[in-house]
Amino acid sequence: MREKSRRLYEATAAQIEPDKQIRVTLDASGTLKNKTDETKTLPYTVTDSEGNTFTSGTYTAKGNKTELKINITQENWNAAYAGEYSDTVTFTVSYEKKA
Repeated sequence: MREKSRRLYEATAAQIEPDKQIRVTLDASGTLKNKTDETKTLPYTVTDSEGNTFTSGTYTAKGNKTELKINITQENWNAAYAGEYSDTVTFTVSYEKKA
């Protein structure tokens, strides 16, 4: 896989109640669209540092973190139509009672 981007999200300061957690969820289409011709697409995945698909994470203490990677297979990269691609990735953060 071709690693396109890497980001690290970490709780650097937190005072979390013992029965609570921070949940981060990810909403992403998994498809980059060419800005000139949106019928031209490039699939991607968002994974954690172990290569698992990331959809959500829970954090209960300062220093909890998840390293995320956006991956595009070499085959898809080589087959991509030239141009600029984009997509919107949304992270939602909530403070909630532990499950």
